[in-house]
Amino acid sequence: MVLVIKLVLKLSSAKKFVKSAQCLCLNGSGGRSLAAVGDLRGAATPRTSCSCGAEEEPPRRRTAHPAWWRDSRRARQNNISRSRVNYKKAPKERRTAAYVEARLDNLEKDWTLFCNTHRQMITEVDAKRLDSSAYMKGNVYESTEEIYIEYKSDLKEELSRLQRLIQTPVPSGSGKQSDSSSNIRLPKISIPTFSGKYDEWVTFRDLFDSLIRTNDSLDEVQKLHYLKGYLEGEAEQLVRHIPISRDNFEVCWGQLESRYNNKKYLANCILKRMFGQKPLQGESAGAIKELLDTTNECLHALLNLGVDIKSWDIIVVYVISLKLDPESRKLWEARTSDSSSELPELVNFKEFLEQRFRSLEF
Repeated sequence: MVLVIKLVLKLSSAKKFVKSAQCLCLNGSGGRSLAAVGDLRGAATPRTSCSCGAEEEPPRRRTAHPAWWRDSRRARQNNISRSRVNYKKAPKERRTAAYVEARLDNLEKDWTLFCNTHRQMITEVDAKRLDSSAYMKGNVYESTEEIYIEYKSDLKEELSRLQRLIQTPVPSGSGKQSDSSSNIRLPKISIPTFSGKYDEWVTFRDLFDSLIRTNDSLDEVQKLHYLKGYLEGEAEQLVRHIPISRDNFEVCWGQLESRYNNKKYLANCILKRMFGQKPLQGESAGAIKELLDTTNECLHALLNLGVDIKSWDIIVVYVISLKLDPESRKLWEARTSDSSSELPELVNFKEFLEQRFRSLEF
């Protein structure tokens, strides 16, 4: 009896083993059976089930269309379209080369971000959902690309036109050049932009007057366009309201001269710079050289304003000598002690400063 019971138990165990072996996710035809739970609308996820009823991990599939992708794509698309509209509304006098270049840079950044979002959507968003989306049906990528190409073409064409205009023309000279001099290719003279600083006005005025204002090969419209292109900050705001026309160049130039060609203020700025130099803390060739160069520069600037500085020697020597380091000041006093009854001359003081910084350079 005991042997019969053992035999029955062994047979039952063998049947369970066979059934378990058949349940290795293979049906009679050797394929998987999929039990899809829910649909693609997000209610549930398809799972793989075998004949025994066990479920495997769901296969990885593309995600739905996340809101942040949609918002990011719309933001970049709107940036490109809005930027193009604003550019067309901008007044012509505002469209300088720097302005157009800045818009080109912003356009490239927006387009790069838009393309990155587009590629991410194509790669990760569920294909069926993407095909049925308004984004694909409305050909949003193609239409945005068309706007981008047209906008970029407008900007590059405008930039090319401005660059041709702002290349400083060479004033027409009188007489024939020799063969040797005509073959020499001189570097272009660049006119610095003027932002409204009084101490920069004279340099800007003289360069612009020499290269542009007195150039007979340019008409008044071109001169005014050049002038506005070299202004920024306060100076640009001063004449921003003046439209570009043949009659407005002298009006614009006159407003700048009236505001910044103030000799009294310019002289005050120059004197403040010259006499406001900081005292030297120690023996330094570079510091003495800078002290001498700044003093010379300020004196020449005063001469350009028409200031008579012939009798200024004693004042300049006294004030600038106080800026020297203690050792250099002692040497200067020792040098002038032999002629203590004579007033020091500026030319002798400059020679001393030259010798002093050269000796410190060794």
